[in-house]
Amino acid sequence: MNSETNPKLSSPDEAHEAEARAQLERELEAGETLRWCSRANVEALVQRAREATSFGTGFLVAAIVWTVLSGLFAMSVGGWAFFWPAWGLVLCGFAVWIRRAPSRARLEAASTFYGVTDRRAIVIEGTLKRSVRSWRPGEPTSSPNTRKRNLNPATLTSIKQTQSPDGTGDVLFAEVGTVGKSGSVHWATIGFYGVRDPGHVASLLREIAP
Repeated sequence: MNSETNPKLSSPDEAHEAEARAQLERELEAGETLRWCSRANVEALVQRAREATSFGTGFLVAAIVWTVLSGLFAMSVGGWAFFWPAWGLVLCGFAVWIRRAPSRARLEAASTFYGVTDRRAIVIEGTLKRSVRSWRPGEPTSSPNTRKRNLNPATLTSIKQTQSPDGTGDVLFAEVGTVGKSGSVHWATIGFYGVRDPGHVASLLREIAP
């Protein structure tokens, strides 16, 4: 197991850089070299969670209105009608859970680490339940939901990057497609989000890409 010293390593500070390197080096295979590593950018993951759950506020308002109106109806009718406000409370709880996604993302970011070696891209997530996923050139991605049929192209064949004025950006390198029971396809993009100097990270991935 080897690691390279790279002046362009992307991490918020030296402590985070050391933590990321320690986490990634634990996962290296024999003879594998760590070329870049970073702890996840907290604000980038929080922003992604906000965008993904932007409907949460409207859903919560609708659930509250449903609960109140069905509650008034149940009080006038009685009996089985109380099922509807009870269901409304369940919907309210679900809406609150959706609204808390940014807070959960903030906690998860502290234990999310990205790495690029001379063989693959690596993402480590979780504290109590540690998850280590890696993507090698040309390998089909795997869906976390094995009950769904996969539509997954090979990884590291189409590397994309974005960059913000502050110098941070996203590096995207794989997609996971799953087909639900209804036949609809959901695609999830895999990548490193909010990293510093995304151009450098993307160039490292292209060096190992087929």
